Order: sequence, then C-alpha cells, then structure tokens
Amino acid sequence: MPSPQLLYLIPNKSLVKWVRRAKIDKYITWHSARLSFSILLQDKNVDLATVAALMGHTTTRYVSETYKRHRPKNQMEAITKLPDIELEKLSILEKPMDLNG
Repeated sequence: MPSPQLLYLIPNKSLVKWVRRAKIDKYITWHSARLSFSILLQDKNVDLATVAALMGHTTTRYVSETYKRHRPKNQMEAITKLPDIELEKLSILEKPMDLNG
C-alpha cells in the first residue's frame, strides 16, 4: 500500500499533466480544480445530488456548503432586470447637491 503522502501526490501529478495539456499558464491546486468543476456543473443547472455524486460525496450538504459560488453569476443579466430609471426626472439630478452641509 502506498504511503498517504504518495497517494496525495498521485492526483496532483495527474492535475499537473491536465493543466499542461490544456496550456493553462497558472498554478492550479486540486481543490481549485474541484471547486471549478462543481461551479461549472452548478452554472449549467445540474442538481446538487448529481454534483455531489460526481464529486464522490454521499450527501449534498458538503457540496452546498463548500463548493458554492462565491460571486454571483450573470451580474449584467441581474442588472438588466432592474426597472429603467429616467435620470432626468429624478429631483436629485435637477439641482446640485450641497456637500458642505
């Protein structure tokens, strides 16, 4: 049986090969690769149970807590959902703001 240190290095060596083959010019850790994998699946609306199973987890709890998106996706799409504002009708723009109090 290989040592725990060796078992840790095996996936990282594979990851290094994949990163080189993909011509990615930055340092990628195994954790960041798993996080990206999970986020890409979730962005495509893959359900959490499937994401958890693909990542080797038996429940969705760890995936929903650990492998979540840390920034909102589709920020411009979210902004376009806001109502249009006619700036010239806003009273705040009709007169200059007194910043001296």
